[in-house]
Amino acid sequence: MKINLVFVFLTLNFFSAYSQGEANIWYFGNRAGLDFNSGIPVALTDGELVTGEGCATISNASGQLLFYTDGITVWDRNHTIMPNGTGLTGHPSSTQSGIIVPKPGDPNIYYVFTTDIRNGPGGLRYTEIDLTLNGGNGDVTGIKNVLLNFPNTEKVTAVRHCNAIDYWVISHGLDNNSFLAYEVTDLGVNTTPVISNVGTVHDEPYGCLKASPDGERIAIAKTTINGNGFAELLDFDTQTGIVSNPIHLDVFTNDFGGAYGIEFSPNGELLYISDLNVLSTPSRIHQFDITLNTQIDIINSDSIIHQQNEQLGTLQLGPDQRIYIAESNSPELDLIENPNTIGLGATYNDNAISLGTANSFFGLPTFIQSTFNTPDTIITADTCIGNATSFALDSTNNISSYFWDFGDGNTSDSVTPTHVYGDTGTYTVTLLTTDNSCFGSQSYSEEITVHESPAINPLEDVVLCNVIGSVIDLSQFNSSAYNTSAFPNYTVTYHASASDAENNINPLAINYTLISNPQTIYVRLENNAFSSCYDSTEFEVTAYEHCIIPQGISPNDDDINDFFDIIWLQAIHIKIFNRYGVEVYEADNYRKEWNGQTNDGEKLPTGTYFYVITDPNDKKYTGWVYVNRPN
Repeated sequence: MKINLVFVFLTLNFFSAYSQGEANIWYFGNRAGLDFNSGIPVALTDGELVTGEGCATISNASGQLLFYTDGITVWDRNHTIMPNGTGLTGHPSSTQSGIIVPKPGDPNIYYVFTTDIRNGPGGLRYTEIDLTLNGGNGDVTGIKNVLLNFPNTEKVTAVRHCNAIDYWVISHGLDNNSFLAYEVTDLGVNTTPVISNVGTVHDEPYGCLKASPDGERIAIAKTTINGNGFAELLDFDTQTGIVSNPIHLDVFTNDFGGAYGIEFSPNGELLYISDLNVLSTPSRIHQFDITLNTQIDIINSDSIIHQQNEQLGTLQLGPDQRIYIAESNSPELDLIENPNTIGLGATYNDNAISLGTANSFFGLPTFIQSTFNTPDTIITADTCIGNATSFALDSTNNISSYFWDFGDGNTSDSVTPTHVYGDTGTYTVTLLTTDNSCFGSQSYSEEITVHESPAINPLEDVVLCNVIGSVIDLSQFNSSAYNTSAFPNYTVTYHASASDAENNINPLAINYTLISNPQTIYVRLENNAFSSCYDSTEFEVTAYEHCIIPQGISPNDDDINDFFDIIWLQAIHIKIFNRYGVEVYEADNYRKEWNGQTNDGEKLPTGTYFYVITDPNDKKYTGWVYVNRPN
């Protein structure tokens, strides 16, 4: 039985210029913070930020803090206010008071986009940060509080442009249905937005705006103080900046509050919305299946995965692909453990993440949502020589052609090819794709290793004497199973069932006590370098209570006493002589092959013959056997 492919994910990070390290440090609420650099969130209490709602943090690709802001003040990596870092036009009660976007092509320039509250003068503006200033700690340049739109809602999000270089910053006007998409390139911020007049008019500024990690969808919440709150799901074109195809979601409590926080699952298939409910309880977390095709189907998919009396605020996807939920004036954050799972399987964990001595309010940091996008992935696996290896690209791009090079001179233009390697070794697999978006042609590469596949020898059944309940040394069969000197990196194990051998579990002790008669022993031979390369066989052990060496045989083809049967003895050598001392027969690993013939097959006459038998312990057995040859 030869197996098998164990699938792993070999990743090409197409968005490597902006990876998840940039979102590894968070500052928010009342001096609250989290550090994700260890892989799990650890509370930080060294931050200076105190804000009720919106804020933003940015780190470098290695997860080292660069600066953070509440949309009004900018603190550097040492938690010191930048010299010109005050007076930005955000507000502590603006839902998404700020978001930080890098300037493409310049690792030292960042832009802080800010939103003011409804009656504030700020609107939507941006400010430039230069990290080379102030001794390398950064400062605000003369490009400060540049007006982009007024009046504006408190909503802002950002995603990668489809060219994987530039960015889109998306916001929404106030008292209209205008989505505004601003392109950020190596030339800076294009202050002329792409305007999409689509969806419902926002006559109140409150609530969040989020893009999906892949940038293909956006969702917007309108929190209410006048009883007409809602949320909308729309499509976003990362090439043109156009917003389209609104789906209105109106399932929220609208006396005061309603839809507030927005987040997508990492795979972009589920939408989560917090139902704030300031004046009534409980607050809720809604989950919608946005893979469905119609508004009514999406609304009907609404699942309340959690509700509580305390107010729930912003939702934010983390670097660990889990969703964090702010709870007003709480020393913990709530957590959605499995956000790609529909329904209660998403696993809402109340008060899951301790903030130490700090508290959260309604807000969490706002990030470029592409930070959390799962990169295009080549799906394949290390394999065994002679096995079919499967290849696929996990991508949401609109790919029109594939060209695979398997690294051994063979190619394929299949979408999901299979290939059999003829030799062991490490191969570099490359894939060239062409798609119909602005990506154009893209190249991916990954290494896989092809390992030697063991071939186990068939093992003969074994007959033993007086061993029921006693110990048998299974290692004596190793050399029969394979060439131990030629393949020192192979391991042989013995098992009581075929499934145990296949799954490599419950190996038998080498000094094994037989528990049944007969008993089948299953043998697994695997390559230590890659356990999925293995072969297996089986043999049967039969135990006799009374074991004797026959004193005579009658080879007359009646299947009764035709052969000199000493299977139980497991002889490693036998010699038979006639009464004159002439050797007439010799064999190694003898079981019951002799029926009164010479090694040349000549039938011996009736008479008495002398045997010398050697067992596995080099013990000698001698005696006489009578051959009764019929006339």
